[in-house]
Amino acid sequence: MIKYEQIQRLVKYTSTQFPITSLHLNTDGAKRTPKEIVIIFKELINQKKKELGKLGYTTKQIQSVERDLKTLTELITERYVMRKFKGVSVFVSTGNDFYEVFELPRAPRDVLIVDFDPYIRPLIAILEEYSRYGVLLVDKAKAQFFEIFAGEIEEHAQMETELPRVTARVPGFASGKEVVPIPHHGGRRGPGGGQYGFDERRIERRLEKRFYEHLQRVNEYVFKVFMRDRFDYLIIGTHAELRYDVESMLHSYLKRKLVGWLPYGPEATVKKVLEDASKIIKRVTEETWAKMVDELISEVSKDGLAV
Repeated sequence: MIKYEQIQRLVKYTSTQFPITSLHLNTDGAKRTPKEIVIIFKELINQKKKELGKLGYTTKQIQSVERDLKTLTELITERYVMRKFKGVSVFVSTGNDFYEVFELPRAPRDVLIVDFDPYIRPLIAILEEYSRYGVLLVDKAKAQFFEIFAGEIEEHAQMETELPRVTARVPGFASGKEVVPIPHHGGRRGPGGGQYGFDERRIERRLEKRFYEHLQRVNEYVFKVFMRDRFDYLIIGTHAELRYDVESMLHSYLKRKLVGWLPYGPEATVKKVLEDASKIIKRVTEETWAKMVDELISEVSKDGLAV
């Protein structure tokens, strides 16, 4: 999956010592055979080799670019000819020990550029077509966080808060002592009227306190990921009775990103999460496009043009 920090490194990249070689290649197996991909790629390589002597580079700079081209050849012919990705963007500068690969959900125009700045326009044009989604699954003690981008899902973290444990006098044990987890609800009553003789309200308060501490940690983690990866939207999965508490604990920034709910917590499979989240993503995408069209029509109408 393409990471936000990868894009940041690329955008911030700068060098005056060695050039960087940028490759954007259509590797869509539905439109090109592996042989055709290799032929087109080698044509780009051969053309660039012919141009190297005319670019005004020093001997060391030319040698660096030649190593770049060799690296690209090994990468494309050995790895990407048979891959499922529709396109690939590669940025390499062996002289600067810089290397980034982006596997693309859509095929770019074939181009190979050597310059002191990475040629990122084709990559950015494709990435701007997709939004990045954070997906949080949370219950009273566990949480999972996923990222979905361009149809791919990746798990970031699992979090778990241990439930309170108490030392309770349980009938039937010779020692009269047994360490047991406090259940969320129900359970066998002891002679004192509470859970195993403990006051139920006190137990409930402990569970409630631990639950809110859990939500606070989850909220802090998700906000940290948001600040780092800048996902565009947030989807949350939890059980209906927890939804109010989960939403109320969200940072205000995260609330603005929230676009949908899933009716389950961390017990769901990754396949199920991707399947259900994709429905929300489809809805959000359609709503976004509809809004853009409405705004365009409104702007045209203001200019007095027919629509």
